[in-house]
Amino acid sequence: MQHALTGKGCVKRISDAGLVPDQGKGLPDAWEVFDADAAKPILEELIALVQAHAFASLIGASRSQFDILVDDRVLDPLLTGTNVKTV
Repeated sequence: MQHALTGKGCVKRISDAGLVPDQGKGLPDAWEVFDADAAKPILEELIALVQAHAFASLIGASRSQFDILVDDRVLDPLLTGTNVKTV
């Protein structure tokens, strides 16, 4: 089964599992809250590797801003190596 990796797809999967207590009460998706520990199995299914420069572009960060996020461990690269940089 394939699932979208968009924010709405993620919210839908978590909501369908009954983990978003206030779903449908008028809050935008960005303000919905859920129990991350209970949603861990769902969230682990949604992991996808993205090249560093593509991810920086997705979040609207410059390369130096992206590097600061990595250095501060806000973002944690999953792969390491001299030729690979993904998050």
